[in-house]
Amino acid sequence: YIAKTHSSKALVSEYRARLADCRASAGFRLSSKELLYPVFSKRCEGAYIWDIDDNRYIDITMDFGTNLFGHNPDFIKNALAQQLEAGMQLGLASPDAPEVAALICELTGLER
Repeated sequence: YIAKTHSSKALVSEYRARLADCRASAGFRLSSKELLYPVFSKRCEGAYIWDIDDNRYIDITMDFGTNLFGHNPDFIKNALAQQLEAGMQLGLASPDAPEVAALICELTGLER
């Protein structure tokens, strides 16, 4: 594991004092300290993630459900690019908000 992910281990070792990672610190034991570190990714596509050492992984958890459509799907990239072109503002409501709210209510069965 350490041999395959040596760049991640080196990055963690360099910045350990500044990194906060609850998964690496939960259940911490000095005896396993050298094995508990996050693996850093450099790219992802579809069901795959590549770490900074070019190891390819299948993301069987879909990032805990947030990537239901896989990593980097074209239809989401296109929608984001379209919105970024129109501008991102946080002060006013989006004209899409009422329809999105209605769809969420329909999906969840809640009134709000």
